[in-house]
Amino acid sequence: MARLEIALLGSFRVTVDGELVTRFETTPARLLLAYLVLHAGRPIPREVLADLLWPEESRADALHALRQTLSRVRRALGEQKDAPCFLQITPQSIEFNTQSDYWLDVDAFTRRIAAVRHHPHRRLTACRSCIRQLTQAAELYRGELLGGSHLESLPFQEWLVMEREGLHRQAMEAFYHLANYHVQRGEYDQAQYYARRQLEAEPWREEAHRQLMAALAASGQRSAALAQYAACCRILGEELGVEPEPETRRLYERIRAGTLPPAAPPHNLPDPLTRFIGREAELEQIADLLNTPGCRLLTLTGPGGVGKTRLALAAGRQAVAYFADGVWFASLAALSDPAQVASTVAAVFGVREEGGRPLLTRLTGSLRGKCLLLILDGCEHLVEAVRPLAEALLQAADVQILITSRRALGVAGEVIWPVPPLAVPDIARLAALARQDSEETPPGPDLVRVLRSYDSVAVFADRAAAVLPSFALTSENALAVARICQQLDGIPLALELAAARINLLTPQQIADHLQDALGLLTQGCSTALPRHQTLRATLDWSHALLTAEEQVLFRRLAVFAGSFSLEAAESIAGGEGLERGQVLDRLAGLVDKSLVSVELAGEVSRFRLHEVTRQYARVRLIEAGEEVRVRNRHLDFCCRLAESLEGGLLGTLPPGAFDRLAQEYDNLRAALEWSLHEAGDAQTGLRLAAALPNFWEVRGQFAAERGWLEELLVRTGAAASPDLRAKALRGAGRMAYYQGDLAAAHWFFEQSVAMDRELDNRPRLADTLGRLAFVFSIQQEYAAAEPLYQESLALYQALGDPSGVARILSELGYTAFRQGDLVRARSLLEESLALFREPDDRYLASRARLILGHVARLEGAYAEARSLYAWAITTLKELGNSWGIFYLLEAFGHLALAEGEPERAVWLWGAAKRLGEAIGTVLAPAEQPEHERGIAAARAALGEAAFAAAWAAGRAMTLDEAIACALTSR
Repeated sequence: MARLEIALLGSFRVTVDGELVTRFETTPARLLLAYLVLHAGRPIPREVLADLLWPEESRADALHALRQTLSRVRRALGEQKDAPCFLQITPQSIEFNTQSDYWLDVDAFTRRIAAVRHHPHRRLTACRSCIRQLTQAAELYRGELLGGSHLESLPFQEWLVMEREGLHRQAMEAFYHLANYHVQRGEYDQAQYYARRQLEAEPWREEAHRQLMAALAASGQRSAALAQYAACCRILGEELGVEPEPETRRLYERIRAGTLPPAAPPHNLPDPLTRFIGREAELEQIADLLNTPGCRLLTLTGPGGVGKTRLALAAGRQAVAYFADGVWFASLAALSDPAQVASTVAAVFGVREEGGRPLLTRLTGSLRGKCLLLILDGCEHLVEAVRPLAEALLQAADVQILITSRRALGVAGEVIWPVPPLAVPDIARLAALARQDSEETPPGPDLVRVLRSYDSVAVFADRAAAVLPSFALTSENALAVARICQQLDGIPLALELAAARINLLTPQQIADHLQDALGLLTQGCSTALPRHQTLRATLDWSHALLTAEEQVLFRRLAVFAGSFSLEAAESIAGGEGLERGQVLDRLAGLVDKSLVSVELAGEVSRFRLHEVTRQYARVRLIEAGEEVRVRNRHLDFCCRLAESLEGGLLGTLPPGAFDRLAQEYDNLRAALEWSLHEAGDAQTGLRLAAALPNFWEVRGQFAAERGWLEELLVRTGAAASPDLRAKALRGAGRMAYYQGDLAAAHWFFEQSVAMDRELDNRPRLADTLGRLAFVFSIQQEYAAAEPLYQESLALYQALGDPSGVARILSELGYTAFRQGDLVRARSLLEESLALFREPDDRYLASRARLILGHVARLEGAYAEARSLYAWAITTLKELGNSWGIFYLLEAFGHLALAEGEPERAVWLWGAAKRLGEAIGTVLAPAEQPEHERGIAAARAALGEAAFAAAWAAGRAMTLDEAIACALTSR
């Protein structure tokens, strides 16, 4: 059905699919359509329409005229008989079809007005969403309904007048509020525009005259403002025979005397010492909260240095226009005596102690009935004194209060809003852009431009330029600056203190030294508040507010990397000065004081320290002499967790294990790194590392992981039990294999096999024999692989393990495929897929489908191959297995080439190459010949220039883009 757009506000205008309709032959035809669309969804009896449009005609003549007019309307709209149409016509009635594709300006206008009327807010002119709605409504109102249209029909004219009046009232209301809004914001040209729109429609509208006078006077046009008053007097006298209202007269006198109050209400907000950067979304959210009817007390919480004060001051500056009695700022940060809180706030308003009346009573009395915002900054150490002050003001006065504090006040009705750090760059994405920029063809995106879009980078660059005016973001220092921002978690104070070092160190040096951020950022920042002169001072301030037990918990939480669970905190931090049962309450205290943040992970809450805060807590941990004990306890917890989620020998993980291990991976990594420390428990570290290869394989992580296993095997030596060494050697072999280091994989697997033969560990022996056989197979040493496969298969069959049997069958299928026996390969692979258990063996089934897809592709069954590859890559994406995706992208590339799409093939191979570099893996030797043949064929088909462009485009793809490209068929 065509798209119909009808404009009735102002002159009548209709378009169909963007084309202006000029075929309406008569005024009744236009007005009939207008009446029907304004009553859309309601069947109007023909007799009603006839009497409305032709009241002077006989019923028969009127109905005849209606039929003729209806035909004209249908012809004008291009409607075809028996086709879907805008008008639903029966012998009894006519109805405009609400299911048709149409737009009506009147509907759009009234919806916006209604949205504003029903939206809850304290002050309309402070509600950004409502102002947007009013602005859009004002743009739609081009004039009165059906302006210029006239019909010699009294019933129709009576109806039209009533409709016009309702819409006109709504438009005048919108113009009035928009004029007020722009006056408050000092946007006087816009204010004049909306005042004049009111006066064009209603020259006697006195409130619009006042708005125009105020806007003219505030913009320096005093004479024009006085002339506008004279015009107002003349029009009121001529049109209504009345004098101006007292309010208008008073405004005139003030303008004439030059005593008109300033357009902006008063405030005492301090001027910012440095430029306020970013935070647009945060400012809008705070403005919306302050304008919410139920929000009298808003508390901005967050750790020291996150920017609470700056944000509150910026919000206050934006809010000045909406509080007639001003915005007032009182800093409580420097106070140490709670008794001074009330007097400090009273001094802001010039209220003094007097006689026997309590100061708080005098203060609340002086503020009663006033429309103002009070900002109380730095309240966390004085909560017990600030709480009764806030309660008294909220009960006895009409003020709103904005608090900044590292902990909530706990007052009824308090709205708590955590201040987030500044957005930080995605290092991996930027590194990819940097590599792309360095390639000759084609030029990549502007790395510096992308980096500047992050508020944390903008803050660092701005503060660095203040210290060293020659500093600028360049492609050479971009990644270093991004690292700085990421390592400092986007905390503004930390960024400022780091930037203060730019006159001594390069961004790269700062980024490198941030491993010891507390040692680097020891010097003060001249523009910071006194308590923020150093990062250490900021954190000391928070630490001093903790109870003794909270201090114990805080320092012990330093052992966590990334987020952590309550269970982990209780297990690791409890004991020796802090009972395990007390951890939850003390943790709640740290959250309340903004030293620990809470984040939701599924249905479970997790906790986190910002990195700089964690480093500070570690210093406290070392000072307390607890680091070795607590870190080894953390290592033991991680080991027990990993062993409980280890899964089977074939690489399968228990349900939910992958997500849980991924969630804890920062902690697992930290525990492994500590186990290699001189004071770390290497035996527990080896147990932890040996429990993780299934997870590493699915996740596609190998380099550091193999390194941990190898180092821990060396460190523990003969002290480790033979069973643990065999398990760890097998894990190291798996990592080496996935890295393409087949010689090392061969050695590790052989050592593990020998030890498991002595231990008679048949399940693990069966698995490792199969892995050793596969190492031979991918090197095309099929004779050496065959007996190992057969021994492994026999062991699995004796053990009654169908998944193990299925895995060996799939690998025998791979061997047959590589030897060119496609019939045997298909038979073995299909047999293996029938034995895999869902969902436990999804990873192994993906590998089997990959190989079966190769068989189908070589047989020319491209649709089957695509289906098999698609199942495998979708599953591996869900599992987060980058190694498997690497091989699937390669496979999809060969399929694209076989289907006659060499450019797509090169895109996918370029993306696979990039992924392989990222995860540290290369194609197995058995895969190389086909890859090289494919590359040569694509280069010959495309030509060198097109091949290079396609290769670069593939390398530039994100992983999601590459997978989407693979899954998109011709």
